[in-house]
Amino acid sequence: MELSQLPLVLLLISHIHSGHTEETSKAKVSIKPAQHVFRGDTVTLRCDIDGEGVTSWEYRWYKDGAFYNSSELQKYTFRSVTESDAGKYSCYGAERGGSRTSYISDEVTLTVSQRPKAKVSIKPAQHVFSGETVTLRCDIDGEGVTSWEYRWYKDGAFYNSSELKEHTFSPVTESVAGEHSCYGAERGGSRSSKHSDEVTLTVSNRAQTVLSVSPQKWLTEGDPVTLICEVYSSSTGWTFSWYTLTASSDYGNQYQLLSDSSRGAGGNYTVSSAAVKHTGVYVCRAERGEPAYKTSYSNKQPVWVTGVSPPVSLIISPSRTQHFTSVSLSLSCEDQSNSDRWRVRSYTDHWGMEDCSSRWASQTGSTCTFSSIITSDTGVYWCQSESGENYHPVNITVHYGVILESPVHPVTEGDTLTLRCLYQHSTPQNPRADFYKDGSLIQNQTTEMIISTVSKSHEGFYYCKHSERGESPKSWISVTGLLKPTLTVEPQSSLFTGYSVTLQCEVDRSWDGWEFIWIKDINTESTEAVTKTDSVKVSDGGEYRCRARRGGYYTDYSEPVTVTIHERPKAKVTIKPAQHVFRGETVTLRCDIDGEGVTSWQYSWYKDGSNSVFSELQEHTFSPVTESDAGKYSCYGAERGGSRTSNISDAVTLTVSAGVILESPVHPVTEGDTLTLRCLYQNTSSVLRADFYKDGSLIQIQTTEMIISTVSKSHEGFYYCKHSERGESPKSWISVRESQISVLHTLSSVLAVCPYLLVTVVLIFKCCRMRVTSVEEEETAI
Repeated sequence: MELSQLPLVLLLISHIHSGHTEETSKAKVSIKPAQHVFRGDTVTLRCDIDGEGVTSWEYRWYKDGAFYNSSELQKYTFRSVTESDAGKYSCYGAERGGSRTSYISDEVTLTVSQRPKAKVSIKPAQHVFSGETVTLRCDIDGEGVTSWEYRWYKDGAFYNSSELKEHTFSPVTESVAGEHSCYGAERGGSRSSKHSDEVTLTVSNRAQTVLSVSPQKWLTEGDPVTLICEVYSSSTGWTFSWYTLTASSDYGNQYQLLSDSSRGAGGNYTVSSAAVKHTGVYVCRAERGEPAYKTSYSNKQPVWVTGVSPPVSLIISPSRTQHFTSVSLSLSCEDQSNSDRWRVRSYTDHWGMEDCSSRWASQTGSTCTFSSIITSDTGVYWCQSESGENYHPVNITVHYGVILESPVHPVTEGDTLTLRCLYQHSTPQNPRADFYKDGSLIQNQTTEMIISTVSKSHEGFYYCKHSERGESPKSWISVTGLLKPTLTVEPQSSLFTGYSVTLQCEVDRSWDGWEFIWIKDINTESTEAVTKTDSVKVSDGGEYRCRARRGGYYTDYSEPVTVTIHERPKAKVTIKPAQHVFRGETVTLRCDIDGEGVTSWQYSWYKDGSNSVFSELQEHTFSPVTESDAGKYSCYGAERGGSRTSNISDAVTLTVSAGVILESPVHPVTEGDTLTLRCLYQNTSSVLRADFYKDGSLIQIQTTEMIISTVSKSHEGFYYCKHSERGESPKSWISVRESQISVLHTLSSVLAVCPYLLVTVVLIFKCCRMRVTSVEEEETAI
């Protein structure tokens, strides 16, 4: 129907040149029900022309500027509009049987969209429980519609209409369950959405939480354990809380919320390293929604943690975990101090959690006594402190017929494990039985099963089975590894004499009462405290190990740590080119430290005993040197990245002169040596005569040098020289140290000077020897 726009152009031209005098009317387009409609709606376009004197019009329609339709009818209808019908529409009228025409209308836009589909969502979940608050929500993404009327259906039947998109059931009942759907109708308009898909709402009776333990409920201290809480047949939107059972009675159970319950809010409560304090009976519950809907408490799950060396032991008599019915049983909590501050508590499937004295047993001090036990006494028994801490849980089974004799306490790796089958009343003629671990046969037809060297792999549930008498209950055999302490050295393992060193032996268990045993260089064990040495000696070095003891339990040995002690080195200062220099020369001070084991030093320099450090380099250079640089210099070193330091050096004097200096030795002179002093002059190599002074007194005049051929302690003092024209040198201290001459050296020197003395000594010795021999002969003759 799209034709050329030429007729429209000719129409406009004819209007321009016509001779009509009437005012030309302008057409107007309107669209019902609205300009924005959904696909499938019925849409009517209407062309109105207020043309005076014209009784009949031919209506001509245009879409997007192109001729679209011509009709005697004022209205043009789309019975089921589609997206292809969308566009900009205009019209004008031509007088039927006449020549008059209207102006063309303004364009009016028709928009056709896909009909939106409603969508139902349910919160908190599609599966809910009686008593919860449930909200159904109807969402419609309908472009151009600002307000909807929401209509709700259940199982295909209408049940509610509202301006609100949410419909709430509070509390929800099982009668609300079914297939829910909705759709929307435009408020004040004709548009509507498609019907939503049906969404199933399931309403069950009271929610039930289920608690499980992974990997197992019998643990050795340090093992990981996870409590898993789930809501039966529901998994959406729950937050979980965790409790321990504190008491049971005829009126119900008492629970205590865990202080760190929030960390298991996601449904898993994990303990990466179980401690004795985690022993207990646990339950959980879940909640969700606003207001909160809470489930009932879950089933009870016990977790039993056996300590390596608990502060108290549960002593069972007879000493086994399985017992025959109708016999007496004694349970005692014993600690190192034999105190009665403990009480025996139990948890059984039949009686719940209770004290020893709650029923037919009696407690005296820390001992609980049953006069005659029955099968319902089967459960876990432990010791509880006055502050409520639980220790040493033991699973006790009461059974008729056949029981397994197994150790009460955990077996240590490396020990021997012996299991036997016991029989009530009488032993069968053939007492041999089969032994099982975790359901698998491991030894058959034997009176006892022996594992000579137990390892962690032997941990599990054991029972025995006799061909005639039947099988025993299962017993959990717990295997504990030896704890291994950690030995550390502070500040480091390589030290100099005089330093403080700390050895620390730590056991990865938060228990009190450990006694530590130390070993040095594989010598005898000692409990003497070697943990801290304030001033170490070279003899303190060696290989150290430790172990810990608590009661009758010993840990393994720690890994060895080697402590190395070296003599603390002493720094030494040298000055180049000399200690006595002239102003303007280049002078270098160097600090040398021969410290074994230290690869990098940080040097500190001091002048004239001052505490202020003027340099941290090994060498410090004055270029040019001046009189202000003169003084006594010393240094010491500190280990980079460590704690070791050297001893401070002796002070060495730097003398700076403007013209005259005294040439003297750097180091002390030894008694007996020769001392030579000279006067040196700046800018001249000539040897000039000068006077020499000691401690201010003239001792030699007008000589080129002063020589003391044999130095003694009396020569120690301050020396300087003085030239009549050039002036005097600075003073220099000459130090004299004692001679280290041995007796042998003295004797050899004397004998070298006087060989006759050696001959004399030999003759005297031979003469004495002859006299002794003659006396002995005379005595023999008599």
